[in-house]
Amino acid sequence: FPYHEFVDRSAMYRVGSLFYAIYFIVSFPMFI
Repeated sequence: FPYHEFVDRSAMYRVGSLFYAIYFIVSFPMFI
């Protein structure tokens, strides 16, 4: 059970960081 929670949390962090990176790349040219 804790292993499943750890995997779920890791996947959530990975998806969140990926989404944040995409958002940063998309919104970055607006500041230039």
